[in-house]
Amino acid sequence: MHRFFTPLLRVLYGLLAIVLIGHHSMPRLLASRWNCERLYRVLETGEPAARKHAAIALAHVGGEEQLLRALQAPNQDLRQLAAGALFELWLGSAGAAARADLFDAFQSIQKKHHHHALAILTQVIQMHPQFAEAWSRRAALRINLGQFDLALEDAQRAAILNPANFAAWQEMAICYMKFGRYDAAIRSWRTSLRLMPFDPNARQMLRHCLELRREPARPLPPSRWRQIV
Repeated sequence: MHRFFTPLLRVLYGLLAIVLIGHHSMPRLLASRWNCERLYRVLETGEPAARKHAAIALAHVGGEEQLLRALQAPNQDLRQLAAGALFELWLGSAGAAARADLFDAFQSIQKKHHHHALAILTQVIQMHPQFAEAWSRRAALRINLGQFDLALEDAQRAAILNPANFAAWQEMAICYMKFGRYDAAIRSWRTSLRLMPFDPNARQMLRHCLELRREPARPLPPSRWRQIV
């Protein structure tokens, strides 16, 4: 009996070892540069359904470098897929619970329950102080509430934690313009445009900011900055 089972057990143990090695190495393989570049090629040249799947996959495996590169592409559809995937990646960077809380805050904003949303975002930031997207979302909300000084602090923090967060640079620029700090606003708009050069709103606001710098300081009308948030 012992002689009969020994070869069989060796094969089974060998198969089990292969499965365990594959299980532990698979996440590294999926997040490898080779796989991210493969997904980027699909995102760039694949059929529409395959491109959408590639964008989602890049978000799930942390392909931020490739998605940021796609923001530079002349193809508008490619840029939109990349921007959506980047936000998905950033939203999930602090875990599923924090992501769910941000979604709750978004729903509260949709219902015009702004102060409830502000409380949710503040709680998320207290629990996850390195969560750049939460700082950026609170900055956007505070801009809408007219709290520009606090919004600027939030946007600055978001940009420190994630310098690739183009929304945070735009939020900073809006606040600087509100305060008449046009040189700082121009730098922020240009940083945003380096990340996302085809953004028409950012281009328009940069031109407007350059015009304002040559004129006496005056507040930015709400109709010109709310569309960016």
